[in-house]
Order: sequence, then C-alpha cells, then structure tokens
Amino acid sequence: MDLFYNNVMKPNTLIITGLFLALLLPPVTHGQEPWDVEQIFLATNEREVQLVDEQGNAVKSYERGYVGNILSVWDDIQEVSSYRAALKFAPGKSPNAYAGKSNGEKIVAVNFGMIELLETDFDAWAGLLGHEIAHLKLNHQREALKRKIPLKIVDWLVERSDPSKAVGFASSLITNSIDMNYSRKHERESDYSGTVWAYRAGYDPMGAVSLHQALAKEEKIGEVPFLRSHPTSKERVENLTKLAWELKNRD
Repeated sequence: MDLFYNNVMKPNTLIITGLFLALLLPPVTHGQEPWDVEQIFLATNEREVQLVDEQGNAVKSYERGYVGNILSVWDDIQEVSSYRAALKFAPGKSPNAYAGKSNGEKIVAVNFGMIELLETDFDAWAGLLGHEIAHLKLNHQREALKRKIPLKIVDWLVERSDPSKAVGFASSLITNSIDMNYSRKHERESDYSGTVWAYRAGYDPMGAVSLHQALAKEEKIGEVPFLRSHPTSKERVENLTKLAWELKNRD
C-alpha cells in the first residue's frame, strides 16, 4: 500500500492539481496570436486591412471590401444562431478553422490557408462559420475536454513519469484546449446546425457542400488540419447535399 501511494498517489495529486489549472487558466498559445478581424477593420478606413505582427511587420493584407463581406456573413450567422463570438484570422498554410475560448473570450479563428481556399464563395463562408459557431453554441469544447482528460491521466500513469512532469502535462492541456479534435458526432451536429443557420441567413446551403468538396481536393495533396478526426469528406458531401436539398424543398 505504501509503495502504491508513493509511486502513484502522489503523482496523481499533482495531476489533479494540473487539471484544475488547465481548466481555470486561459489557453497558452505560442507564436503569433490570431488577429481580431472586426477590431482591425473598424480601426482604419484604408483600402486594405493589414495584419501586423507583434514587431510591427506586415504579415498579410486583404482588400477592405473583401473583409467587409466576410464580416457581413459573420454578422448574419451570429444573428440567426443567436450566439456572439469574435472572428479572428490566424496564420497557417494548410486550410484550418477552429472555435474555442482564448483568454476568456469566445472565438472562431480561420487561418490564411482556409481564406485562400474559400476566396469569394460567401455561401461556403456561411457554411464554415455556421459550423464553427455551432461548436461553441453546442458546447462541444467542454465535452471534448471531458473526454480528453481521462485519456491523459491514463497515459500519464502508464508512463510512470517523474512527478515533475505534471507541470508539462498541465501545460499541454492548456495549450491544446482550443484546437481540439472534436468527435465525429460533434462534427455531424455542427455540419447540420451550421448549414441550417446559413440557409436561414439567406445563403445557399450548397455552400457547405462546396466547402467540403474543396477540402477533399486539398486532402489528396497533403494533411488538412480541419479534417482531423472528422467524418470522411465523401460522407460529409453526401449528407450535406441531402440536407441542402431538403432545406430548399421546404419552401
């Protein structure tokens, strides 16, 4: 019993402490923070919206009209979903988008790769933003975190690591608390709600289909972070096409 206490129970106490820290503290991010699109858009009347890093260097710029259109889609999705969050642009070449909390703020982040993929297909933008805000409204992050914590504990105990590694364990949970791999069930729920909201906001629900058709092409080229732990592109295209037709035929 004493041996078990010394080898497992003490580290386990540190794990529990780490878990409480991970749940209470805001996520730790490394590298460039995402940019608050609306904040930057409203701060200037320049023809281009410039994204600047912490050193003041220009990283990316987009035409003001283009960003304005994206923000208009975002406002429509928020209105229909009855949910508010901050829209952010993030670095990254491989198409990705995610939703979560950062420093107590609810956010949806879309990276450069996804922006380049969608271009001016605002129906696809509506499908994407509807999908991400659905993750927030349906509280998927909390469910994913609850699912992830027990696995982390098991891994930690199996490794029989030095107790000092509990700090790294907590840090890892904090760092990964935004960009989580939601379950396939969560993805299907968000696909459905996001597409319905896009349609109710006045967008073509086939935009969600276009999004996943484009992602499927990217998937053949290399890894697409947005597709991790998700249903297959084929399944999503089939399900979303069926849903789009059902929505259109209701009228």
